[in-house]
Amino acid sequence: GHWFDNGTYILGTVNDANGSLTQQKAFEHGAEYFKQIGLGWTPARSLRYNDNIQLTYWESDAREHAGVPAGDGIAINANWTYDDNWMLWTQLGWSDDLAPIYKESYSLGFAWRMDSPTDTLAFSVNWGDPAEPSLANQTTYEIIYKSQLAQNLILTPSIQYLKKPALNPNEDSVTIIGLQIRASLQWTWFRLGQSKVQWQVQLQLQVQPNIEPNIEPNIEPNIEPNIEPQKAPLKTRAWGHGKSAPRRSK
Repeated sequence: GHWFDNGTYILGTVNDANGSLTQQKAFEHGAEYFKQIGLGWTPARSLRYNDNIQLTYWESDAREHAGVPAGDGIAINANWTYDDNWMLWTQLGWSDDLAPIYKESYSLGFAWRMDSPTDTLAFSVNWGDPAEPSLANQTTYEIIYKSQLAQNLILTPSIQYLKKPALNPNEDSVTIIGLQIRASLQWTWFRLGQSKVQWQVQLQLQVQPNIEPNIEPNIEPNIEPNIEPQKAPLKTRAWGHGKSAPRRSK
């Protein structure tokens, strides 16, 4: 990627289209790539997490082993922060073929950093038109409350309400209650002069009924300009509305 003087940036990535967090071997099923290139703008580099607009084009090769055809699409992501406590954001996505879950997806939401500097309340709504013609359009409402109970412990309960769930055609609506617990442990291994070597371990537990697979809208990537190593402020990480790039699960 590259930063320009006027706050504009460009970045691109090439990944294994079949990759996953648990995969031990890269390109296990051959050279099938997921590529994307993004052009974005932020008023200042220091504000790239709070105020950001980005246009992304992505393209995925056919995944022969998984039986997923090739696809491509365009995504627009924008978020803006007001008075340091309110963030408004939107995500729009369009795609071709059957590779992504949705061929059209529109999301809108806000996050409120409450009086406590570690608590955040967020609400979002999404409408999606599935790529599979036989599936119904789905509307998803979600409320998330994120609280940092201690320096190394974060608790995030959530409620999702799905209207006309695409993968549950026999149900008019589905309600999902989730809970995510994230804990991190850090200790100093040894000191060397004025320097010290530290270890950090993060544990994450997510409890959520598996009512239907891939129910969460998953078409628009929320790509931040991670051209350099980044350590986002706590209040920005707490908002966390990013969505992964559009790929159908195995």
